[in-house]
Amino acid sequence: MLRFLLSTLALLTPFSRSYAQQRPTIAPADYGKWESPGPAVLSPDGKWLAYGVNRVNEENELRLRNLGRDSTRAVLYASAPAFSADSRWLLVTIGVSPAERDKLTQDKKPVQTGVGIIDLTTGALVTVDKMSSARLSPDGHFAAMRGYAADASKRDAADLLVRELASGSVSTFGNVSSFVWADRGAALAFTVETETGAGNGVQLLEAATGRLRALHSSTDKYRGLAWRKNALDLAALRARPSKDFRDTTYAVLAWIGLQNPQASARVLEPEAAPAGFRISDGTAPSWTRAGGTVLIGLRAREPIVPSDTSKRDASKDKISDVQVWRARDVRIIPMQKSLEQQDIRRTQLAAWHPETGKLVRIAQDLYARADVLEGGRYATESSWERYPFGFMYGRPRNDVSVVDLESGARRPLEDSVRFTWAGSATGKYLLTYRQGKYSAVEVATGRHIALTATGADFADHEYDTPTDELPPHGIAGWSADDLAVLVYDKYDIWKLRADGSGGERITRGAEDSTIYRYVRLDREERGIDLAKPVYLSAFGDR
Repeated sequence: MLRFLLSTLALLTPFSRSYAQQRPTIAPADYGKWESPGPAVLSPDGKWLAYGVNRVNEENELRLRNLGRDSTRAVLYASAPAFSADSRWLLVTIGVSPAERDKLTQDKKPVQTGVGIIDLTTGALVTVDKMSSARLSPDGHFAAMRGYAADASKRDAADLLVRELASGSVSTFGNVSSFVWADRGAALAFTVETETGAGNGVQLLEAATGRLRALHSSTDKYRGLAWRKNALDLAALRARPSKDFRDTTYAVLAWIGLQNPQASARVLEPEAAPAGFRISDGTAPSWTRAGGTVLIGLRAREPIVPSDTSKRDASKDKISDVQVWRARDVRIIPMQKSLEQQDIRRTQLAAWHPETGKLVRIAQDLYARADVLEGGRYATESSWERYPFGFMYGRPRNDVSVVDLESGARRPLEDSVRFTWAGSATGKYLLTYRQGKYSAVEVATGRHIALTATGADFADHEYDTPTDELPPHGIAGWSADDLAVLVYDKYDIWKLRADGSGGERITRGAEDSTIYRYVRLDREERGIDLAKPVYLSAFGDR
């Protein structure tokens, strides 16, 4: 079933000259009051709508609308609304006025935000000043709020307040550097970083009972907390500095089944990384959706080179500001500068199996794109290393390899391809496009299946950039059962069957020049469930 979200065109008629002359002249000061709406957030029960209103003079506000009573409330300088799961509470960030911000900046004082908690049943607003971040627990009963570090340049640790929303009771934990709720219940993991290092570690608060557990402790620093989705499995990084290297490597910790009080950490030591590499914090650890595997980042180590005393003291030499542009540079110097910080944190993806201790390297190219496919069995790496010319001029080609995350076996899947997409909804296929034709590549076997449809033309013939291959109009996505993929032509959506038996056009936009496109309502959607209503946008080509 298809449902449509239609774009509406409002026809504006000019005012008559006599009427326009009666309107008052807008003074320069009035321009500051001009408003533009920000993103809107709907409460889980659909009864409340929170949206920001931005003004030119920066006197911004958050508006909270009761959809049942048709009433609106404004909270000045508020932003980032978040509703509790039971739709009783609203958490917002509260900033400062432009005047106060300018004064603090002039006085060289930090500009700090606060947190507002609104009880939607009574309308009561509670504010907590000087809070840098805040998060609601998934069960909607608690709010965790972290303050500001006294000296963030030395140690990014501050007090963490956990407030029970109904009673207003607050528990405080000191020297917290990061925190994250599990995605169900009210389990809160946080890292502790003290000034001396004594007491550093990872702790777990079961907010409903108030029970606090020390999961790991040492004098090292901890970071990169990551919960597995729909499970009480936790991963973290533990810093392991060395005097022989300029960089810092990390150990990876994983706890499986923290609902069990006896659960202990499984550890991937830094020595398990490939020779010459380190486990980096440039990529925070994460769990595959299927679970059981932790994804981490690897990066080449940077040894400390002993200074050569026979040479001149380099610190006394003036650093040249001359730029040398070379024709063989894939990225010009301005791009290198703009991406410098990103490049510093760039890593190569790897997969660690805590149950077996096995580490599988996925990416071999620092600049490649690596994706773990649904199901958690395979991953792909797309590398443009062999095609620098195409990358330089906006026509990148990629070699795609597939890695078996269980055995570590690696094999080529596709060579010199311009257009590929992430795997299908179950991870069975990879979709590619060449010269106007789609193909489904079976990941397990490498078999190519041509996806065709009579009368279809998927190439974008209006693409006006010099190219050796016209791009496609794009795809909507795979069906949830992997039996078909939905792709676009200029106007319509086509359903191509994954077994190569053909396809059909499922909208009728070409007849009246209407462009139909899929509207994704669930950001975590793995595939399009064609048994349920599918929402589309419709846009007139004229």
